[in-house]
Amino acid sequence: MLERQTSIFYKLTKEDEDSTTDLLSNLFRIKIFRDICFDFFGIKKEIYIEIGLDDIKTRQNIKNVGIPDIYLQNLEYLYFFENKIHTWTALQPSQKTTYPEYINRFKHDNKGYFFIIPEKYEHEDEIIELSKKYDFVKIFYWEKFLQYLQRTEIENCSGLIKESLNYLRALISDGSSENLSLDIYEVVAMYNTKDIYIILNLVFKNFDTIKNIIEKVTKKLGENFSVGSPQKNQYGFGMYINYLNKECIFCGVNPYIYEQENGNFVYSVAISKKYMVDNFSIDTQVYPFVTDEEYIYFKIDRKLFLDEAKEKDLQENIVNIIKNTFINNCNI
Repeated sequence: MLERQTSIFYKLTKEDEDSTTDLLSNLFRIKIFRDICFDFFGIKKEIYIEIGLDDIKTRQNIKNVGIPDIYLQNLEYLYFFENKIHTWTALQPSQKTTYPEYINRFKHDNKGYFFIIPEKYEHEDEIIELSKKYDFVKIFYWEKFLQYLQRTEIENCSGLIKESLNYLRALISDGSSENLSLDIYEVVAMYNTKDIYIILNLVFKNFDTIKNIIEKVTKKLGENFSVGSPQKNQYGFGMYINYLNKECIFCGVNPYIYEQENGNFVYSVAISKKYMVDNFSIDTQVYPFVTDEEYIYFKIDRKLFLDEAKEKDLQENIVNIIKNTFINNCNI
């Protein structure tokens, strides 16, 4: 999460891929900015100087195709932009099949399918395989893109552009901290080496347990559910569950909410708010929860991690939470 002092966008966005897509698309409204960006992406100058605001679409549905993050289209050109800000976020099936097939049918040569991804993106090999089949598929790294924009000094032209790029830099950092100074608690932990071993061993065992049961959980939930991508960083150790190919649910350890309810929700099923109806109805006597700006957290009984014989009980615990909280309140 962004610290309050780092950005004027604090609490105004969900700090996710949709937020960065919206922000980038809005910056494209500034002609000099979009011209600089389109030049970076390799779009011909005679094409991008003619691109107007009406040609830029953000997450709009294309019938029988899908909803690309950003696309530019008129009779002379077609460009799709897909944005990933986390290294672990999986590609949706449509992004690997329907989208490139649609672009491939476009008759003119002025076309492209651009993936803007972080360095060390875990699914980059899938995009590389796609680029072998379609020569208009290109990979661009957020880090290099932001460095390029910094070199152009475009942010010196506008305080808003500067704040926007600082916001993007903070999100694309993929959870790495700009402040590498250790606080007193971290220094103490460094010298308790046995504790370091115990904690690291614990979180990886917990991750393996979650990973092993998610496939069984998704089968019990039905055909609309599938195994999503893993996450292993200070913001979470666990697995995502997809519903209708959208990463709606995270199961695992959410360490940054340790201060809420005495840490009882650190082991939890986290459901993304953007996939829930606004006035969701949940029996809090049976399924108590805590929330932040982005997720609703439902406690997983930690005792179920203590004994392999209780794996079926852990599966049922997760299945029941999802069935009785998410399915009844989903807005997809």
